[in-house]
Amino acid sequence: HDLKIQDEGSYECQVSSQPKIARHIELIVLQPEVSILGDPDIHVKEGSEVELKCIIKNTPRDVPFVTWLFNDQMVLDFTGSRTALSNSATHTISTLSLPSVDLTDSGNYSCQPASLQRVAITLHVLQEQKEQELVVKDSLSDASHCYAGLVYPVVILMLIFL
Repeated sequence: HDLKIQDEGSYECQVSSQPKIARHIELIVLQPEVSILGDPDIHVKEGSEVELKCIIKNTPRDVPFVTWLFNDQMVLDFTGSRTALSNSATHTISTLSLPSVDLTDSGNYSCQPASLQRVAITLHVLQEQKEQELVVKDSLSDASHCYAGLVYPVVILMLIFL
């Protein structure tokens, strides 16, 4: 029973009898589509909240479950706090929530709906750059502080006299 998109169309079933019996059938072939929203490479800052959404379209019935994998290992969610599944008339959405990512969350995430193909994205968690602070010393005995204080007026004086 391997249907193809090319099999879609109008069909007629006939029974050789008197009177002749015929039924017309319109065959619609659904090609399931699975995708994860966003780019194939997602870049986020360390500490960010990330929600990955797996969209499943063109299925004849509701998708009973979706398996999430991280680096080819099943994501276990015994409490149901990290994953959610919602079905509508046109599509199913499975969401994987990562509340505060760190560098160890970088890697390959894939969703695999029941009996359908797996799709994947790569999550890149970027280390948050700490701002470098400029340390200013108040001591007048600091040679660089005194030097900086003397250079500035000299430059101005040279410009005035030229």
